[in-house]
Amino acid sequence: MSILVPPVNSFDAVVTQTKGFNPFCPGDTVTFKAAAIIGYNPAYQWKVDGNNAGINSPEFTSALLNAGQAITCAITAMPGCGVDAKIGTEGVFNDVTTTNGAAYPTYYGNGHQQYLIRASELFALGFSAGTFNRLGFVTGSNVGNPDTLQEYTIRIAQVGNAALTGVMLTPSFNTVFGPYNYAPATNSINYHNFSTPLNWDGTSNLLIDICFSSDVYGSASYQTRTSATPFVSSSRFQKDYNVVSPCDSLIGFTANMRPYMLLSKIAQTEVTSEPITLEKLEPVYRFTGTGNWDIPANWLNSKMPPEHVLHCAEIIIDPSSGECVLNKAQVIAPGAKITVVTGKKFRVIGDVLVQE
Repeated sequence: MSILVPPVNSFDAVVTQTKGFNPFCPGDTVTFKAAAIIGYNPAYQWKVDGNNAGINSPEFTSALLNAGQAITCAITAMPGCGVDAKIGTEGVFNDVTTTNGAAYPTYYGNGHQQYLIRASELFALGFSAGTFNRLGFVTGSNVGNPDTLQEYTIRIAQVGNAALTGVMLTPSFNTVFGPYNYAPATNSINYHNFSTPLNWDGTSNLLIDICFSSDVYGSASYQTRTSATPFVSSSRFQKDYNVVSPCDSLIGFTANMRPYMLLSKIAQTEVTSEPITLEKLEPVYRFTGTGNWDIPANWLNSKMPPEHVLHCAEIIIDPSSGECVLNKAQVIAPGAKITVVTGKKFRVIGDVLVQE
């Protein structure tokens, strides 16, 4: 059975209130938090009644809001999926006792690899100048030793070189991933989302630079799909102990082999959350019936106190006959009032809890 899974080309923007209450007391501090669901590298623009407010932050806090105002957040982010440039032919997995063509070459405890992608390869796949946002490698079943690549870092540069040599290139790199202590997932695509997008000029070749520094004795590489090339596409340094800075180690072995790579081109999208509208707290709740607290008909205009009564509110006990019976737990904030009209009866069989 085949199941077609459509690409994710958008995401959801969600805002929740994390501090304060709604309804609220004017002047109270309220905090909202935004999240991009299946979106990454988000930028946030908070809005109050459609007007820009706050800063580029997942949280927005204010004590100057008024009842009736609507809080939204416009999030600009990249959806979880895009169009993958499949670099090379998906070949066999690298041997676990080599670093040749390995994206996670833990057969040695330290490593520095450079892999070249020609612009002509991207042209042939139908790609032109634009933004790339992540790089993926396809892993096999073997877990490397060491299993975590310490300070795993990916840098990318745009170069004119059409092939690599045993002396690694030192162009102006942009660090797009890491340094992270990274443990690859086996039997899957390991995508590395770029912290800074790659803006390809459409003519230069791309130099992928990977390094890590575990500084231990390595005994097995993670497996990744490899791809043979008709040109020298890789240069790699490898050593176990006593490497001060693998990223600066520039003498390597060359090969016409590199990992099979998935370079993703994803357009940024802006999505605005559903609004949260602030409601004015009803400042006075008046009990005018008789009997139990939790019966709406016992309250003027059927407006019962909320579960948590804020500091600016007052509850007036004024039963028409008999008594008012608090038969449930009622939370009130310091400063809130419960006033019993002179001559009226108020009996508590539940709880009055005073808390913020």
